[in-house]
Amino acid sequence: MDYEIVRLPYEIGSDADYINAFDKCMRTYKKWVAGLFEDRNGIATQLSITEKQRIINAIRTDGGIIKNCISRYYAGDIATATKRIGSLLERIILDDKNGFIKSDIDKNYCSRLCANYPFLNINLSSEQIKRMLDNELTFFRARKEYFTDYSEMYHIPLDKRDLVGTERFSVPGIPCLYLGTSVYDVWLEMGRPAYSDFNVSAIKLTEKGKKMQILNLVATPYLLLGLNSPIGDENNMDSNLSIIKSLLRIYPLVIATSIRNKSPRGKFRSDYIISHLIMLNLKKLGIDGVAYLSKRILSSEEDIVLPQMVNVAFPAFESSSVNEKYGEICEKIQITRPANYEEFLSLELGSAECLNKNSYFAKTFDDNQNLYSCVNRVKISGKDVVYQNTGFYRFENHLCEQKFYKL
Repeated sequence: MDYEIVRLPYEIGSDADYINAFDKCMRTYKKWVAGLFEDRNGIATQLSITEKQRIINAIRTDGGIIKNCISRYYAGDIATATKRIGSLLERIILDDKNGFIKSDIDKNYCSRLCANYPFLNINLSSEQIKRMLDNELTFFRARKEYFTDYSEMYHIPLDKRDLVGTERFSVPGIPCLYLGTSVYDVWLEMGRPAYSDFNVSAIKLTEKGKKMQILNLVATPYLLLGLNSPIGDENNMDSNLSIIKSLLRIYPLVIATSIRNKSPRGKFRSDYIISHLIMLNLKKLGIDGVAYLSKRILSSEEDIVLPQMVNVAFPAFESSSVNEKYGEICEKIQITRPANYEEFLSLELGSAECLNKNSYFAKTFDDNQNLYSCVNRVKISGKDVVYQNTGFYRFENHLCEQKFYKL
């Protein structure tokens, strides 16, 4: 397959470039899908010509809906734009027979990768799959200010809504709890602060938290290329094809939310419009949060972003019955007191402590166990680095060894 692959995030220099950038990415994507369907060795050959055309037409229609919603937003018809994005998501979720797009966070692809999807884990041993399924998930959250009170690491309190500005998945006035799957991820998301200003807490989910419904926007063309491998389980062919169709349908929304404006100027950002419209539909769709790949990476790094570079955004729509200053989401997590990264790096760790495995990543993905090499690597300063050899990895394990507190 020789067609150009869509590389995300796609960078633009000004807000006015957004529509043209979306059009360009969609043209590339549609050509890529056509090439995928022409592959005579892949599983896509199991789709009929009619079904392939139906998917191509749906992708074209979905792209048109997204552009129309942006135009509606510009014209002040935000209600119609919100409704249309909601209807689009509803159709995609309804057609997804595997729970790949919407499912519990404890089962979702965003957190446990391919473990719950037999077609995707055919090259893994039962022991590897068991680790991916059974180990407790861990997440991370950071602030520049240092606090001893763990509650300061929650989202902006509900009685301070005036402080909530615009972020990619944050609607002004609605506090949002952002979590990352690695310390390196949250460091990038904060704009690479000085280590002295990098204070991090580890987070685990309560039993209720494990059932939170997540919209999965963690998708890359590399996943689709793997899906279309000639190797496949014929007994699960319907599920396999369903995942392919779900990924192809959700990808225009991934593109729309993965265009990044490099310019720091201006208070309005077109690259946030679709993200905000998605967030405004979550309650109606029974979704608690959105998972997506970091937009702070370079497009050339997209093939080695899992599982370290996943973010999950939880809007605080409803207040907690335990403490009305915070959203219900805070009842569903346990959190450590923050620790400072520079202070941690100054400590002399013993050899045994350096080998501790407390985070989900450390317990699950060990470079000596040959899971698949890409999960053990990240790009740092343009270089491929084994994540286990970084201070970020050791810091994660240190954090996950601390006491976890409930709201």
